[in-house]
Amino acid sequence: MKVKIYVEGGGDTRDLKTQCRQGFSEFFRKAGLEGHMPRIVAGGSRGRAFADFCTALKQAREGDFIVLLVDSEAAVRTLRNARRRVLPMEECPVPTAPSRCWYRGDTVFLP
Repeated sequence: MKVKIYVEGGGDTRDLKTQCRQGFSEFFRKAGLEGHMPRIVAGGSRGRAFADFCTALKQAREGDFIVLLVDSEAAVRTLRNARRRVLPMEECPVPTAPSRCWYRGDTVFLP
């Protein structure tokens, strides 16, 4: 399985995006993923990260696991609220099956 994590952050310059990728890579390494590291894609703005994520979903192959990591900016209390707050869902074919679609906000209260 190939895991790609598209992250909001890293600014608009190559140097800032490199630093963002390095920071997330270190985080995942310290989390115990050494040897199974995901590929980190620093997207800059939320809109750019989301667009890159949508493109990756459309081009995904069997075995690809594509993740979008963005800051919710506030507490997310329901899955429906997460979809509205974080992503303009109508613009991207995000899987809707609960087993394939995970959300984690700053605070999550899902039934």
